[in-house]
Amino acid sequence: MEKLAGYDAYRNKEFVENYVEKNLSNLANAHVERPGIIPLIPEITAEDSVLDAGCGGGVMSRYIAEKGARVTGIDYSPEMLAYAKEKTEKEDVKFLIHDLNQPLPFPENSFSGVFSSLALHYVKDWQKLFAEFQRVLRPEGWVVFSCGSPVADQVDFGGNYYDVEWYDCIWPSFGVNVSAYKRPLSDMFRAFHKNGFRVEELVEPRPDEKFREQFPKFDKFYKEPWGICFRLKKISG
Repeated sequence: MEKLAGYDAYRNKEFVENYVEKNLSNLANAHVERPGIIPLIPEITAEDSVLDAGCGGGVMSRYIAEKGARVTGIDYSPEMLAYAKEKTEKEDVKFLIHDLNQPLPFPENSFSGVFSSLALHYVKDWQKLFAEFQRVLRPEGWVVFSCGSPVADQVDFGGNYYDVEWYDCIWPSFGVNVSAYKRPLSDMFRAFHKNGFRVEELVEPRPDEKFREQFPKFDKFYKEPWGICFRLKKISG
């Protein structure tokens, strides 16, 4: 198995509950990432079946299901999935344990869309990952995802921008050291194009000015790149 970011932390029930609760209201997730990624999700109908890849505590699985879709959430943490199941009442949402570094356990043409919030930077080989997304998506299917910005914290990181590298990052709010893969933008686009995806939209989200006084770290998220969001379309034929 590849290295998985924060694996020990995600296996701790107390940490999981604290993480998901803070995720609902903190600056990075609630006021930067989600406002950036949610508008990229295509219109959802009752005919849609969506894969939430790296679903965590199921926040976005529930959101997408409320729009009418049938949702399958996958994550490698049993504790995260237990929390997600506990908080999810809708019958058209199911959760399965799965490591995104491994082939997806679904047949071809299973989903109309793939959604992933801040999870894909924990996967080293995007060529294999997006080949799997291509396989399980129906014709004209979509992928909407967010991940760490390829240029975030480059000065502090001190690595080689052009390489896919494993790096450590401290999460002060949670008191844990979380690791992920940093990759250049060219590597991202190569994975998209070689596996039959067209980029429809790219967003580099930052917080709304109205939150400036509420969060001490507002300027860091407003002035510096933090994350990046994509909407991709499967190219049929």
